[in-house]
Amino acid sequence: EMKPVAPAFAGFIPPAYKAKHPELNAFHLKWGAMDSTYNAAVLSPFAPEFKEIGKLFVTEWEKEFGKNEYYLSDSFNEMVLPIPDNDLEGKCKLMAEYGKTIYESIASGNPDAVWVTQGWTFGNRHWFWERESLQALLSQVPDDKMIIIDLANDYPKWVWNIDLTWKRHDGFYGKKWIYSTTPNFGGRTCPIGDIEFYLNGHLNALNSPNKGNLIGLGSAPEGVESNEVLYEAIYDAAWNFEKRDVMQWLEDYSLARYGECPDALKTYWTK
Repeated sequence: EMKPVAPAFAGFIPPAYKAKHPELNAFHLKWGAMDSTYNAAVLSPFAPEFKEIGKLFVTEWEKEFGKNEYYLSDSFNEMVLPIPDNDLEGKCKLMAEYGKTIYESIASGNPDAVWVTQGWTFGNRHWFWERESLQALLSQVPDDKMIIIDLANDYPKWVWNIDLTWKRHDGFYGKKWIYSTTPNFGGRTCPIGDIEFYLNGHLNALNSPNKGNLIGLGSAPEGVESNEVLYEAIYDAAWNFEKRDVMQWLEDYSLARYGECPDALKTYWTK
């Protein structure tokens, strides 16, 4: 059964709205290399408008499309709140309020709703999300009312040079989470990829005593049909609970796809 993940209000307000209502309690955020004048602000969790808008967003969405269960809200993706580096206590208090407010803004529109968010947020800005900060954000949300999609387990090792996000955060402190990979950003067409990782990497999470409440496996590519063998490995992995031999798997793949696997093709796979 397929269920949609609908959008929820994440607290963002455009600069023009903030200019019209300067009394609003909001933080100006910065994303990427864009000029700050083009960046949105996010409402403070103490601003009553946050929950008001959040409730209206969910109720209006369900009026249009019907009852829903899962709602996505990413308030800090690839962004950092303007908090002094030396104020961990203040930061944690603010994060706890944000977690509480985001969840309540969704639940006020649908008490049965589950808040979905992406773990990319916590890996991409890993220096901002210490263990204490993420624990604080999650602390006021019921464990059964949240799912974290740990979007790109392929990035910590090869891009960020850190340990896997779910490992750094003890399986996300009791919240439900999904082990996922992002093999392709931006629709790249280069035929590259660590087949060993995509075929067997999920087993490290499944067999870890520190995996927490792991509920599923996923993949979140921005482009597909660019590297057939890699995607075959990713989606085959979801059905496997034991380590696979990569060369044997590649031989089986070749037989299934091409009808044979000559020595020249076996040599190709090793290059």
